[in-house]
Amino acid sequence: MLNEEFLRERDLKGADLSNTDLRNRDLSNKDLTNANLSKSDLREADLRGAKLTKANLRETNLNFVILTEANLTKADMTGVKLRENH
Repeated sequence: MLNEEFLRERDLKGADLSNTDLRNRDLSNKDLTNANLSKSDLREADLRGAKLTKANLRETNLNFVILTEANLTKADMTGVKLRENH
C-alpha cells in the first residue's frame, strides 16, 4: 500500500497505479488525468473533486467511494465495481 506522503507529494497525472491497494486513501482534489488505476482497490477512498479525466478505471473496485464533484469525463469504467457511493 502506498503511504500518504507519497500520494500527497506526487504528481499523479498519467501515473501507473494499476493493481494498487488504495483503500481508505484521501485522493480528494488530486489530478489523476490519464492515470492507470485498472484493477486497483479504492474501496472507501475519498475522491471528492478529483480529476479522473481519461483515467483507466477498468475493473477497479470503487465500492463505498466518495465521488462528489469528481470529474470522470472520458474515463474508462469498464467492469468497475460500484456500490453505495456518495
